[in-house]
Amino acid sequence: GGEAAAAAAAVFLALYLVGDVGTYWLAVKNTLAYQARGQAAFLFGRISFDGFWLTYPACLLLKLTPALLVLPAAWLSRRDWTRREALWAVGVLAPVAVLIGVASANRIQLGLRYVLPAVSLLAVPAALAAARRPWLGLALGAWAGLASVSTHPDNLSYFNLLGGSEPWRKLSDSNVDWGQDLWGLRDYVRKSGADEVILSYYGATLPEAVGFPFQDLYSFGVWGDKAHLGAPDAKKELLAVSVTNRVGLYLSRFAGPDPFGWLDSRTPEAVVGGSILIYDVTLDADAHARLARLYAAGGLEAHARREAARAVKLDPSGAALRADCPLTRHVPTWRGGRCLWVRVWRPSSS
Repeated sequence: GGEAAAAAAAVFLALYLVGDVGTYWLAVKNTLAYQARGQAAFLFGRISFDGFWLTYPACLLLKLTPALLVLPAAWLSRRDWTRREALWAVGVLAPVAVLIGVASANRIQLGLRYVLPAVSLLAVPAALAAARRPWLGLALGAWAGLASVSTHPDNLSYFNLLGGSEPWRKLSDSNVDWGQDLWGLRDYVRKSGADEVILSYYGATLPEAVGFPFQDLYSFGVWGDKAHLGAPDAKKELLAVSVTNRVGLYLSRFAGPDPFGWLDSRTPEAVVGGSILIYDVTLDADAHARLARLYAAGGLEAHARREAARAVKLDPSGAALRADCPLTRHVPTWRGGRCLWVRVWRPSSS
């Protein structure tokens, strides 16, 4: 045993340390710094950079099939435990509790994928319960199969019935949205006949790979030239927002709380794959005014002016732009947690 351990350590050192010790320790240092800094986490409408204790219990409760929730509970509710079975149960479920506890204490909470080993362990008592109650196992197994078929190909955005009709309001990031529906959006845009698209995407790609011209709205992970501005007279203009951006997970620090909250009063024209919401803003002056404010929040003056111009063209009175400030034609924006006013268009001399 000792010789095998020493050999394994020697192989590790030879492969990972001897070649470039500096790079290895730099990676360790960066990982520790990342852990200390934390990352935005979302849970039931709240955003935290320290994480939530209930994030991973919520992931299991909302993302697992009923079979993996009900069957382990049925197995644990037994009253005819033997001492051996009790010890065995502790041996199987204690690692689940430890994993969930450690992950919940971590400041980096990015989704169910971080605790997937717990799902494998929960399958053990689920199988034992199904063996004791075949009818229950059969019913829940059939339910899981139907859920899988009905969800395909949008497997990543799967939630059970507890997730509700808009599960992204409860959990976000890789629990529902990892940029997987960009091609679905591309197909929808082509079929819709839209000539302009305002895109707030969460994923990783290049602008030329998107598949259609778009006016960028703080897309996360789109690397390259994003200077395109929409035409002043769009025949059909869509606003496409990934749900991670929709809840403001990575935008709230500069755009204020719930930067897309104004979309609550609008019904999406379509939802692609459960992760991209599409709105028709062709004739929506208020939407363009709000987009102007959102662009101004990030200092994108050219984009803000384009949206303000669209709002004025659709509503020459300028009422949409003056909605938050009846005495000026400035656009409000959030910086440092307080509201400022940024002039993005000048009224005509008339």
